[in-house]
Amino acid sequence: MCLVTLVLYRHESETVVQLKGLNPGGKLPQGILSGGKPALVESIQPGHRIQSFEEAKRLDKMNERMPPTMATPPGQSPSASPQPRVRNGPDS
Repeated sequence: MCLVTLVLYRHESETVVQLKGLNPGGKLPQGILSGGKPALVESIQPGHRIQSFEEAKRLDKMNERMPPTMATPPGQSPSASPQPRVRNGPDS
């Protein structure tokens, strides 16, 4: 029984990771977990049809945001490139 539970847990975890990878920002859509396994499976299936305008807005929310202003510090911009690490050793 314990092995079956672990296999099920791993499968569900992989489903969640896959769904996070399909969404902008790497986050699960709000409320998806409350729909249970059927909602997760339906969201991942290719050819998923958007059922409402609200669903389309929710899926495209990340693309619709305003770009950061020039006053935004570079590290806080979601599109900022990672900064190179500064070395403080004898090799630098």
